[in-house]
Amino acid sequence: GPTATCAAILQSSDENGTILAIGGRALPRSECHSSIHAEYHGLLLGLNWVRNHIDELVAQEAEAEAGRCERGRGRGLDVIVIRGDCKMLIKHLGCQSFPGKLRPEYDRVVRLMEDIERQWRIRSS
Repeated sequence: GPTATCAAILQSSDENGTILAIGGRALPRSECHSSIHAEYHGLLLGLNWVRNHIDELVAQEAEAEAGRCERGRGRGLDVIVIRGDCKMLIKHLGCQSFPGKLRPEYDRVVRLMEDIERQWRIRSS
């Protein structure tokens, strides 16, 4: 049976911090050897949601952007903020620590973030 679970909560950057999605899943033993593996899987779960909903997110950002410009507040930033309680994962993502045995998970996260960034640029231009 599963040895751990992972979860992700995605929140907008508006004043209300609107919840966009909440998800989680059980991880089989073959995918989870430690708590940091579960943390990586939670991050991947959230990033996959962003990638799968990129068109909707770009449309929402454009709508919010139009509202900000009408009110004279200027342009907002297109940013994904990753928060977590696993200091080692955050250090890996900040290039402050080498992922070692977690390199495959790290590489998947980096590829996914690059894919999201590329899709965002294409769709929002």
